[in-house]
Amino acid sequence: MNTDLAVRSLLLDRSTGKYIKAVDEHGLADYVNLFSKRTEKSEVVIFDFSKAVSLFHENLSKQLAARDHRDLTVKRGTVFNTWVRLRSLTNDSMLIHTAFQVSRDAEEVLNWIYTRIPDLKEIYHSASDYSSRGAASEKNSAILKLSSEIETFFEVLLCHIHATTKVDIGYFKTEFILSQHCINIRGVIVDILNNELNYRNGEFNRNSMIFQLCMEDMKISPAAILLQIGSCVNVNDLREKILNTAKTEDRDDGYSARREYTVSWPKASNASIDRVKILCKLLQNIDSIIFFLDNLKGQETKLNADTAQQREFESNVDSLILGDNI
Repeated sequence: MNTDLAVRSLLLDRSTGKYIKAVDEHGLADYVNLFSKRTEKSEVVIFDFSKAVSLFHENLSKQLAARDHRDLTVKRGTVFNTWVRLRSLTNDSMLIHTAFQVSRDAEEVLNWIYTRIPDLKEIYHSASDYSSRGAASEKNSAILKLSSEIETFFEVLLCHIHATTKVDIGYFKTEFILSQHCINIRGVIVDILNNELNYRNGEFNRNSMIFQLCMEDMKISPAAILLQIGSCVNVNDLREKILNTAKTEDRDDGYSARREYTVSWPKASNASIDRVKILCKLLQNIDSIIFFLDNLKGQETKLNADTAQQREFESNVDSLILGDNI
């Protein structure tokens, strides 16, 4: 995998200097992108991002309650509650002991989730897309289940990172297992997204949703999606492919002659569009975390000690309102 793609699957809008997301809604990625800042001396400064973790936890708790995932609730609660206690400690020995406990429990939960992902992927692939009387299809339920597990993975991982950096900022310089877990989970998300897009062996099926995304404003950026999945095709190529299938017909009603130009493209179901949005947001989130982990590996990495900058960071966090699907 191209590491640059994994850590930055966003397009830069050169007119604003901001990144264009596949789904332009506030999410975890917006928080994580604030966690670190590179100084003029090329140092990477890490802010105390505990407030962002707490806000993400609150939002995720509402979602998991609605989805009724008791195992996830119990396991994430164990890590989060210990992490909350860590934040108020001032005694160094207790801080180190509790940070170790958070990291130990977090690694156990992260490995538990990680080993479940392949089975959840298979459940998705074997699920039916048929929906009866307005009920969610098996495929929709499978995506929500996968999303819940991966979002919990994000939360627990951030608790782990925060606790560890408080006592040993250099730990992640040589850590590679968690980064590899993230890259592998990213691969699962991309595989499922490719399935939703009918994208195989570098080619889009003629019934792919991507053509509708290129021709209509579906609140999903096709250019960003193409970058997320690593496609060499661009939006103009796909639009041109649709336009090349246009039908031209002469019309004459006896008063005037005209020529009609008709184009058509496949229409995706609302359920499939919703699934693609969830998958794109998961990719945005995991890419931001991979990028953050990569920053922690830098030789010149330090915790922020500037109170004013920390206040500014927390103000920026407060200005973000997370969407329902994070």
